[in-house]
Amino acid sequence: MAILYGIALADTKINLMKVIVLHASALHLGFLGCYGNSWISTPTLDRLASEGVVFDQHFADDVGHRTCWTGQYRRTSSAAGPPLADLLHAAGCRFVHVDGNGLKASDDATPLEQTLDAAVSAIEELIDHARWLCWIDLPALQPPWQVSHEFTDPYLASESDEDEEDDEPFDPWPNPHIGPLDADDLVLWERLRCTYAGAVTYLDAGLGLLLEEMKQQKVLDDVTLIFTADRGLALGEHGIVGDCRPWLHDEVVHVPLIVRQPGGTNAGRRVFALTQPVDVAASLLEMCGATPPPLDGRSWLPMLAGNEDTLRQHCISTWSVAGWEEWALRTTDCALLLPIKQPRDLPQRQVQFYLKPEDRWEANNVIQHHLDLAEQMEATLRGLLRT
Repeated sequence: MAILYGIALADTKINLMKVIVLHASALHLGFLGCYGNSWISTPTLDRLASEGVVFDQHFADDVGHRTCWTGQYRRTSSAAGPPLADLLHAAGCRFVHVDGNGLKASDDATPLEQTLDAAVSAIEELIDHARWLCWIDLPALQPPWQVSHEFTDPYLASESDEDEEDDEPFDPWPNPHIGPLDADDLVLWERLRCTYAGAVTYLDAGLGLLLEEMKQQKVLDDVTLIFTADRGLALGEHGIVGDCRPWLHDEVVHVPLIVRQPGGTNAGRRVFALTQPVDVAASLLEMCGATPPPLDGRSWLPMLAGNEDTLRQHCISTWSVAGWEEWALRTTDCALLLPIKQPRDLPQRQVQFYLKPEDRWEANNVIQHHLDLAEQMEATLRGLLRT
C-alpha cells in the first residue's frame, strides 16, 4: 500500500480536546481479534485495544442512520437537534469530516488508500489548533470487496487439506449474492467468510500505516483516538448475506468501540456496560468542551477510568429494509427481536428471544421457555418506540 509517505505532521503538546474518530461500516465484530476471533489477522486493532479501553457491549441503535452525530434516537425524538458539527463549531471546536465512501479506485490508489492520505492531510492542517475533532469515515466493508490476493490468499489457502495433493485452495468470492445463502453449501460459506476476512485484514493494514505515520511524527500520543462502527454485516449466520432482511442479530448490531487516550491512559480496561452510537455524540461533545442540548445518549467518559459501571439498562435497535421492519431490545442477560412489518406473501418470521451471553451468535430461539419475560420486554420496546 503506497500511502502516507513523505507527509510530515507538526509536533504538538498533549491536548485532550484533540480527537480522531475512525468510523467503519459493515464491520463484523466477530472478525476482530480483540473481540475474540482467533484466526483472522488484525494486529493494528488488537494493539489499539491493548493500549486503550474496549467497550464490549456496544450495539447499533438505528441501522442505516447516523445517530452518533445527533445523540438522538430517530423514533423517540420529536425533532432532531443540531448535528454534531454545528454543536462543536458553536463551542469553538473545529470539525473536519473525511469521507471514504463513494470513492473509486484509481490507477494509483484504492479507496482506502485515498481515504487515509486525505486523513493525514486533514490532521496536518488541524494539529496546530487548540480544539478539534477529525471524523474519518473509512470505506464501508459491504460487498463487493476489492482486495488483492495478498490479503485473501492466507485464508483461502489454509482451507485446503495439505495431506491430499489434489486439493486446491478456494477461490475468493468478492461479489456474493445479497440474499439467502444455502446453509448446506459449506464451501460457499467458507469462501464468503475467508474473502471477508481478507477485507478486514486489508483495512487493519491500512490503519496500521496511518497510526505508524502518526507515531513517527509524534502525533499519536497527543490525541484521543476512537475506533468504532455503525453496524455489522450478515455473512450467512442466519441464512442470509447482506441487507436483504432487517434481522437485528448480533452480527449486524454488535459493533466495536475502542478508545485510546493520550499516552495510553487506562490501557487494557474493558467496559461491559451497554452503550450505543447515541452515546458517542454525548461523549464527543463533553470531550471537546461543548454543552450538549437534551440528548438520548449519555457520555461514557467516566467509564474510561472506571468511575461508572452502568450507562443504560437496555439497548434498542431498529432497521427497515424494502418493506420489512424489525425492532430489538437487549439487556446484558437476553435479547428480544420483534418483527414489525413483513410482506404477507412471504414466510413470516416469528418473535425471537435469546439468552445472553451464552448464546453469543443467537442460534437458539428459546422464547417458548421465557414467554412472560419476552412479553414484558416487548411491551417495554413498543412503549419506547411509540412515544
